[in-house]
Amino acid sequence: MPNPGLKHSAEVKTERHSFDVKKTDFHSSKFQRTFYDRLSETKVDEGGLFSCGFEERYKPRLVYDNKHAFKVFYNLFAPLFANSTNSFILDMCSGSGIHLPVLSRFPGTIVGVDLSFGLLKKAHELKQELKLDNTFLIQSFAETIALRDNSFDAVVMIDGVHHVEDQDKMMRELRRVAKPGTPFVLIEPNISNPLVYLAHRLPKEERGALRSNTARGLTELLRPYIDNITIKPFNQVASKKSTPFARAATRTVEWICANVFFFWPIRILVRGNFKK
Repeated sequence: MPNPGLKHSAEVKTERHSFDVKKTDFHSSKFQRTFYDRLSETKVDEGGLFSCGFEERYKPRLVYDNKHAFKVFYNLFAPLFANSTNSFILDMCSGSGIHLPVLSRFPGTIVGVDLSFGLLKKAHELKQELKLDNTFLIQSFAETIALRDNSFDAVVMIDGVHHVEDQDKMMRELRRVAKPGTPFVLIEPNISNPLVYLAHRLPKEERGALRSNTARGLTELLRPYIDNITIKPFNQVASKKSTPFARAATRTVEWICANVFFFWPIRILVRGNFKK
């Protein structure tokens, strides 16, 4: 099986960059990179009361330390590549690597790609801490992935689409680096749910979800690139607040979404295969 052309894979390497971006430029890749670089360095959320803090949503051990969440994601990924011994698996927009401990349990090579140097540094620390030796990290824009054609046997993308500036260009790139027929798993927040809509309308770094994150919108985005599209509700949320009150509030919201809004899911699970 050909090597996918891993660049800077032993450790994350890149040139540093300025934090100078326009306040209204929150849909741009530059804004997203700057915001999450700053968040990963300071761990202080500067996006306002309703933005997701580092400890809440980007702590690298978030899924690893949550036995229930770990089991949910393991069972989700298992049918894709549990029996393959030489797979190359792409975790697109992998961020701080919260899903890498799950993916690394399967045979093969896991490649995490993200545009944020700061988040990838956290993912690299997790890789070293947990000895995820089959995991490699690359800094790259989703619209110009620095990997070879037809390299991957599975592609996973969780909570990443709405952070990408040019979503169509990203899908063209994913189809390029994936082998024909490669399984694709996508999980995104469902803004048809009013609570989820507000959660993504208020923090500026999350407003990309408002562009396409309904079942219909995601289907329209994926249809030119993905065959056999299926969409299911997915109510699992891995999050951790820093105070007892905040944690209690989070559990309450998660219970409401999982029980009261069971017919109105808070997240959307999309599966399919890249077109040949």
